Amino acid sequence: AVSLLQKEGFDPNNPDSYGFSTALTVYDSLGHAHHVDFFFVKADRDDNLGNGIQNFNFWKWIAFVDGNFDSAVSSGGILFNENGEIERLYDSNGNLVTDENGRPSTSFTLTIPPSMLTNGMPPNLPPNPNYAPSSPITMTLSFAGSTQLAQPSMIYNATQNGYASSQLVEISFEKDGTLVGHYDNGQRIELYKIPLADMPEDTLKRLSDNLWAFSPKVPLNNDPYSLIKMDFAGSSGLGEVVGGALEMSNVDLTQEFVDLIVAQRAFQANTKVITTDDEILQTVINLKR
Repeated sequence: AVSLLQKEGFDPNNPDSYGFSTALTVYDSLGHAHHVDFFFVKADRDDNLGNGIQNFNFWKWIAFVDGNFDSAVSSGGILFNENGEIERLYDSNGNLVTDENGRPSTSFTLTIPPSMLTNGMPPNLPPNPNYAPSSPITMTLSFAGSTQLAQPSMIYNATQNGYASSQLVEISFEKDGTLVGHYDNGQRIELYKIPLADMPEDTLKRLSDNLWAFSPKVPLNNDPYSLIKMDFAGSSGLGEVVGGALEMSNVDLTQEFVDLIVAQRAFQANTKVITTDDEILQTVINLKR
């Protein structure tokens, strides 16, 4: 076995004892932020690594959480080939890290137990006795793309998919009917997808406001729901969902103006009939006199 957790002369507080360091913010199951420091130490020629590992292509890494440099969370090793490309990973016991098919992997799973978590960011603060995460932090470290070249060490791209607890601040709709929640931590999560319904004309009758029921024209011996075609917006000839907008009136204004003129003329004609009838009645009364 290869001892990777301990490195003689290594001191997190002494930059001369390691080659490179970086930090990452992670979040536990309750949304608390924690600070994880990673230190990378180049293997010396006299290090007894065993397992045929070549010292000059090997780096040890050690991780600490929340500024507690007295106890490492985990450690491991990275072996590069002669072209400076990552070749293999080793765990803290010096065992080769493999994938589910038994092949060398460039990803390593790191678990931080609740007992090692304090009060999170920033580091070096006294532990909070009221802090009690519900479960360990389990994260997968991917070293894919890492290289060992003749240039200063640096991080070109580091991403993580954890985030702090937050509040829903607004919602929006996509064209396909997806309801999206926007949170105050910058996250955007798809919450629900609203389906649309299409059915033959006269299938429904309006009761009141937005309440509808199946029309009496639908045969009772048939399942009325079989007449409804359900799918999502943009599929099966259905339209799109427009969020934050009000539908304009779908009334044909030209036809409505024509109908208004016709009704006005009919009213005028009816009024003329009443006027004429009144004049005839008045004439009859005058004749009697």
